[in-house]
Amino acid sequence: MMQKARPGKAERADEVGSLAAATELYWIFAAGAFLLALPEAAGIIRQLRRLPPRTGKEGVR
Repeated sequence: MMQKARPGKAERADEVGSLAAATELYWIFAAGAFLLALPEAAGIIRQLRRLPPRTGKEGVR
């Protein structure tokens, strides 16, 4: 049966297999992946900035 909500009372669900605990773990892994991708993205942007600018319609089909 559903329980009545108690506004203002913060409760954490730290039970094994709980959805809230899995969601927190997901955000930790997502943040880690984002931080690992930052140097790679910076390197790609640096390489793109070194390319010579395109002139006219050369190479355009």
